[in-house]
Amino acid sequence: MNQPEPPGKNPWYTAEDVRRLFGGISDRTLARWVQEGRLPPPAKIGAKWKRWPREVIDRMVRDLGGNPD
Repeated sequence: MNQPEPPGKNPWYTAEDVRRLFGGISDRTLARWVQEGRLPPPAKIGAKWKRWPREVIDRMVRDLGGNPD
């Protein structure tokens, strides 16, 4: 069951956040994983900003045995 996000917790992760959560992967690895379908494509906010939904990434990290918090 999905838990509501605590107040003030950003519902989006940046590319830096996602790379850190997956063990410090590089920008190239992150891009390749998106291209290969290992990660969902990011939401694009404006021309430069890319964000991943926190709920989706947290679930993936937990499924791999990690702790997103």
